[in-house]
Order: sequence, then C-alpha cells, then structure tokens
Amino acid sequence: INEVMGKRASDRIIQGEQILKDRLIGEEKLLLSYAVPEGKRAVTINVNEATEVGDFIRPGDYVDILATFDKYEIEDNRQKIVYPRTSKVILQNILVLGMGQLQDVPEEPRTELPKTVTLAVTLQEAERLALGEEMGILKMALRRVGDHDIVLTQGVIREDLVTDRGKVVLPK
Repeated sequence: INEVMGKRASDRIIQGEQILKDRLIGEEKLLLSYAVPEGKRAVTINVNEATEVGDFIRPGDYVDILATFDKYEIEDNRQKIVYPRTSKVILQNILVLGMGQLQDVPEEPRTELPKTVTLAVTLQEAERLALGEEMGILKMALRRVGDHDIVLTQGVIREDLVTDRGKVVLPK
C-alpha cells in the first residue's frame, strides 16, 4: 500500500483490478510532455469564459475549434475579390491537455478562470490553430464523451443566417 499511496495511475483502474507498478506514474511523468500523445504537440491558446464553453471544459475533454474571420478583400489591376465575414470549424476532436497551469481536474472549485487552454494537436493542426488565432476569433465546442466523429462543414456567412427580406438599396 505504501508503494501506491500518492502515485497516479497511467490509465483507468477497474474495481478489483490488481495495481501493477508499471501502471503507476512517478513524479517525473507528471510533466506535460508525458501527457502529449504520440505524434501530437502541446499548443496553448488564449481563452475567456465564452471561448471555453462557460468554464465547463476540463483536461481530458475533446473539443472542436471554430474560428470567425472578418471580411477580407484582395484587389489587383483586374479584379477585386471579397471574402465575406465567415465562421468555420477549423479543427475537430482535439484533446484538452490542460487549463491554465492545471493538467487535471481540480478538486476544489477555481476562484479564477483560466486564461489559456493547452491542446494536443498535430503539426498541421498547430499551423491551422496558430493562423486561426492570429486572424480570427476562436471558440471551442465541447464534444460529448465518446463522440469522435468528424463532420465536414462549409462554414457559414451572414446570408446563411439572415435573409435579405426588407433590404433596401439606396443610390449613392
């Protein structure tokens, strides 16, 4: 019992299961680098209460990342291209590694909301996340436990939400 007390399990232990030493984590393995899944990187983004689903997201949860981008225009000698304000899911099924400085669910309620969330992403996802955070406004959508489905979306623009009924065009 003394060898087990104060240690953490590397995986879920089922009631009645024998506890083996190699399934316990020592202090050195409590570092974040041990929690990052193979092939992934830990990337931290800034959050607020709205970004992180009203402070309901916890380490171990899976989230989708949505980005809203402002209208964007490109103009050259021949044409002007206008990209409307758009919201798009940029990443799906992303593991939350930590909230602020915490890597596990706190036992006591927090008095202060975390300012960052650390996510496990591939290098390509890290690039999407970095550009999305730089160019737009990010939000996270909390996934139901066990839901790991990927859904393809087109994103949405204003016209997808609101009709032009009642619109009046006035001459300049």
